[in-house]
Amino acid sequence: MTTLNREEFLKRLESSEPGLSPKETSDQSDCFAFRLGKIVTFNEEVCCRVPSGLPKEFEGAAKSGPLLELIRKMGADDIVVTPADGEMVVACRGRERAAVTMEAVISMPLDEVEKPPKTWQELPSDFAEAVGIVHHTAGRDTCKFATTCIHIHPKWLEATDGIQLCRWRLKTGVKVPILVREVALKHVTGL
Repeated sequence: MTTLNREEFLKRLESSEPGLSPKETSDQSDCFAFRLGKIVTFNEEVCCRVPSGLPKEFEGAAKSGPLLELIRKMGADDIVVTPADGEMVVACRGRERAAVTMEAVISMPLDEVEKPPKTWQELPSDFAEAVGIVHHTAGRDTCKFATTCIHIHPKWLEATDGIQLCRWRLKTGVKVPILVREVALKHVTGL
């Protein structure tokens, strides 16, 4: 049984949404996994890890839609989260109480996800703004992979759908040009 600030817990869940798939495209890709004190999401392209506020022993995976809906509807400032037989029980002030199904075994292929580097490189201050502009021109045709990506060059960001092109000049800090899928990178604008 753990007491959490509802708004803070909701923010943590929402900040890990970029790693979710709208439909389950791989094992639990539409779930929040609770593991080692973190909320983890992984959709084969994006992996998000956010401190959960829950104890490290609290483990399992819950469908994202029902859990978000439940937390958003609760009216109290604080909630109490308790694992029960195959469920995550959420209660507040003793009168509101609900549960979502929670799978005990996390089957996401999290061990296959590359660990982030120990040191991080600072992004330019306008990087998120640049992504927010250029990502709109990326293509949607998965048969033309390069057009579904944002091209990060040492001197600019750009995207094209084969008809239109958008380029934002900035020193990105990368040494060699890389392609990153637009659906994965566009979430940086909200962070």
